[in-house]
Amino acid sequence: MANTLAGLDGLVFTGGIGEHAADIRQHVCDRLSWLGVSIDTAANVQGEQRIAAKGSPVDVLVTPTNEEVSIARHCRSLLRTGR
Repeated sequence: MANTLAGLDGLVFTGGIGEHAADIRQHVCDRLSWLGVSIDTAANVQGEQRIAAKGSPVDVLVTPTNEEVSIARHCRSLLRTGR
């Protein structure tokens, strides 16, 4: 997809692993360096919301999520509509 779009504007990590696994975020970003992805190692380890390195052409974010609440809301919506 990144090739078809001619690059990335941003990369977002979310969910349990995306939010809490700095080593996995580092590994993923290292593998995407060919797209210009570069992260600030200290910001990544500290779990900051914006972890892109200064000057990185790709913004890299860590966004908290509550997957259980999202699933519950979808289920409630489906139950209300009778589907």
